[in-house]
Amino acid sequence: MGNIFMELQNVPAVDIGAARDLQELHHPALPLDSIPPHVLPHLTHLELLWVTPAELGTFGSFLQQVSRLQSLTIKCSRQSVDLLLCALAQAQGCILRLTSLALIDQDEFRIPALTSGELQMLFDVFKQLPALRRFRTSFRCEYKHWAWFLDGLSVLKDLEVLGVEMNISEATTRNTINTWAQQLPSGFTALAITATTGEHSQQEASNSCGRAVVSWNTSIRGSRQMTDFKS
Repeated sequence: MGNIFMELQNVPAVDIGAARDLQELHHPALPLDSIPPHVLPHLTHLELLWVTPAELGTFGSFLQQVSRLQSLTIKCSRQSVDLLLCALAQAQGCILRLTSLALIDQDEFRIPALTSGELQMLFDVFKQLPALRRFRTSFRCEYKHWAWFLDGLSVLKDLEVLGVEMNISEATTRNTINTWAQQLPSGFTALAITATTGEHSQQEASNSCGRAVVSWNTSIRGSRQMTDFKS
């Protein structure tokens, strides 16, 4: 059976347990245990729109059941990102097949940015992902950590597409971005940076820098737009 996309908007009306060889699942803000266990081994693409701190505490055992996973999108709160990163870093081979990973911040204003400790945990996650080609996160990175972040990406030899949210400095220019781009893997084709300034709200940032996705794809190494994070 080919890839199946299933969105559970009304659980009583959808008998997901009857689906065989389900490969693609878009799961809403419902408990993870609402996904029948026999479905998990077949999944290759999974989007979790909300994972609670309690679920993140046992997320490692969940990952062991989805060993065929190629694409994973997880949305959680800023307060529990350390639990998420810890679970992913300790996956110990369960996520080796991942080619696409998106870590999404549920909090509206994305404050505060990732700490240096959390960035190190993210780098530990990268070490578990030898096949990763696409990485996107809305957990914000401080400008002062940006060079370190790019260095942490160096273990992802097959990375092609990167989408990040960053505090920008007034000194940030196109030349600055191009300099950073030289640190990216040789097969890199697309970079998207969503810019914010300081601890301003999204609206304030919109007034000052547009919160635009800054796509300097052609001036870096390619022209492919970053629109799809599925493998």
